[in-house]
Formats: sequence, structure tokens, C-alpha cells
Amino acid sequence: MNIVILVGVLCLLQAVSSHPQKYELKIHVPSNPRCKTIPSWQSSGTGNPDPGKKCILPFIWAGEEQYDCIYDTRGAWCATEVDGRGNYIDKKWGVCEPECNVSDTWESVCRPLGSTFTCTLEERAP
Repeated sequence: MNIVILVGVLCLLQAVSSHPQKYELKIHVPSNPRCKTIPSWQSSGTGNPDPGKKCILPFIWAGEEQYDCIYDTRGAWCATEVDGRGNYIDKKWGVCEPECNVSDTWESVCRPLGSTFTCTLEERAP
């Protein structure tokens, strides 16, 4: 097993070094891999649809990779499930515990749109 993994890593590194313009090797470790959403007893209503779950970091939301929880008017939130490409899945989120890191770059801004709403990712004010 160790030999197969080592050979796979060496092949990946060789592919990256022989075609640097085509491949970009990114490795990111979440700032707090134990980050999770608050338990259900700490919230009420529909403002925490996935309580007590582990945050999936990084996740992609609004076309940007998120490595920390995202702030919005109700507090900070994270994805609790993602699709095969790492994209946030609708309604699979929860309110982050206070110990989780929150992005100081991005915030989620939601606005009414007919009978529903639309959310965008905007730069967070300093």
C-alpha cells in the first residue's frame, strides 16, 4: 500500500513538473479541522439546518473556495456537505461554533428576489 501511494505521488509530481503551465498543485489545510456547527439546542427556527455537524472545509460557494466560516447577518456559517467538486449543497449548512475561524475577506449577502432570495459573496468591510 505504501509503495503504491509513493509511486502515485511521484507520478503526479513528474506530471506537474513536466507541464507546469497545465497543472497547479494546491494543498490547503483548513485553519481549524475540528470546526463544527452549533448543536440544535443553541438555536431555534430554520436558522441552523444542519446542527452538530462537522464543517466541510474548504468548500466552494458563489464561485470562490472558502477555507473558513463565512460571516452573514445571522453569524458565521459553513457547509456541512459538498458535491463531488467541493461545491456547497443547498440547505446543507450550519452556524459555526465560536471556536471556528471566520473569513475576514468575504461575507454572504442575501437579498429578496420575488418569493425567494438571492445570495452573493461580497468583500467584507474592514
